Amino acid sequence: LPGLVAALDVAVVPYNGYLNSGWLHLALTAGCPVIAPAGGTPDEVVRPVALRTFAPGDAAALAAALTRAGDLCTADARAEARASLDGLDPDTMSERFVAALLAAIGRGPLATRPALAPRPARTAPATAGPEPEA
Repeated sequence: LPGLVAALDVAVVPYNGYLNSGWLHLALTAGCPVIAPAGGTPDEVVRPVALRTFAPGDAAALAAALTRAGDLCTADARAEARASLDGLDPDTMSERFVAALLAAIGRGPLATRPALAPRPARTAPATAGPEPEA
């Protein structure tokens, strides 16, 4: 799948809810510039050179953004799309997500909750020993 996404000129993310989709991050990982509704996650994550936005729910604005998609078909836009993910630490993103959920349900900021345990360091998988001699 990453190879197919990398072959795209641009990725279109035409929905407003990003809670369960990995499409935006998959596109950026492949260095694919993005066309998405203005506001929210794309504006926070995607670098401007790699993003074209349109008014949410406005089909004519989406059509206009698609018409200008050629502006995103540059090496700079692809490099900026990939670079958009630099510094997006999964632990930090998860903590921000939990904080937003707690705030949304009225349970206060993350700072009032117990600290999350740090992630254990990743280790290389165990390998089998040398082959027995015959």
